[in-house]
Amino acid sequence: MNEWQQRVITEHAELKVRIEKLTAFLESTASSALSVMEQHRLIAQLTYMKGYEAILNERIGAFM
Repeated sequence: MNEWQQRVITEHAELKVRIEKLTAFLESTASSALSVMEQHRLIAQLTYMKGYEAILNERIGAFM
């Protein structure tokens, strides 16, 4: 495996953890302390993170 491929796999693993943490936060009662606008921004961020994860999945699938 090339070095850049390993970096993509590492980046994907790290992103998965961040997605899980943000999802858990948004599903917790702690997120209700945020303003509605901030909650919407975090939901948008999560959406983009999941899109990025999907692209990394495609890239990994192409070289595995």
